[in-house]
Amino acid sequence: MPESGTAVPQNGNGEQRKPVHVLSYLVSKDTYVQASIWDRTVSLADGSTFVTHDVSVRKRYRESQSGEWKSLYSFRGSEIYAVLHALAQASAWILEARVSAQSCPF
Repeated sequence: MPESGTAVPQNGNGEQRKPVHVLSYLVSKDTYVQASIWDRTVSLADGSTFVTHDVSVRKRYRESQSGEWKSLYSFRGSEIYAVLHALAQASAWILEARVSAQSCPF
């Protein structure tokens, strides 16, 4: 299976962050549709904060010659079912996280 998520810089401060949850669905040999859920802390004008979530979607595939995992951000028509499923599961995960935390105001 492809790596579970790639760390990206957070808010330009140079710190690395990783997704809090990753969903991967096999769509063909060595090819996955992957939805990564990222948390983000939002600060309000009154100084209070809450955590919200962002979702990124990509296709991960193993290059046949080098064996390296690569990412694409476009999908074949036959892969859209997996994209939709990944987004639905990501949405369900986020809603459950909101219910558990009871801190997101919307």
